[in-house]
Amino acid sequence: MEVDVEEQKLFELNLLIWLQIADLNHKMYLVRNKELSKHGITTRQMHILRLVEALGDKATLSIISKATERKLDVVSRQAIGMEKDGLIKRIRIKPKSRLLKLELTH
Repeated sequence: MEVDVEEQKLFELNLLIWLQIADLNHKMYLVRNKELSKHGITTRQMHILRLVEALGDKATLSIISKATERKLDVVSRQAIGMEKDGLIKRIRIKPKSRLLKLELTH
């Protein structure tokens, strides 16, 4: 019976650690958002900007969608908004193609 008590204590300790990690992650997200808001961008936009920079010519909507673990239509809408804000350009890979790559504006 003692093994079950020890296992329960270990489980509760692990849960507490994970809850503290989640709380810290959330606080870091809020601080980063506050910092970025001074420049008029969000954490999600910064994530996409960094991916576009890192991927270069391979920065397509589908690759960014997979990298961010977001649905393609969500990333597409985000990219449209970012293009309107002047942060990126959406460029067709081929004429009359639905495939778009993203480039940073300078």
